[in-house]
Amino acid sequence: MASGRTGTPLAAFREQLQGLGSTQRAKQATRFFKTGPGEYGEGDRFLGLKVPDVRRLSRSCGDLTFTDLRRLL
Repeated sequence: MASGRTGTPLAAFREQLQGLGSTQRAKQATRFFKTGPGEYGEGDRFLGLKVPDVRRLSRSCGDLTFTDLRRLL
């Protein structure tokens, strides 16, 4: 993955993923998925990502290992 930054491919991917997020979309998801105390999504956190953006970024990450992918999940 060509990111122009040093570090592991996983660190570079996480950084790029964070950059794609939107605080407004994250707030909307928090309300939609009922993340308050006692609700089914309690404790879930969102980055405010759009699926097409994540897919586009993922295509460029062929150098991530299976272990790296598990860490992302």
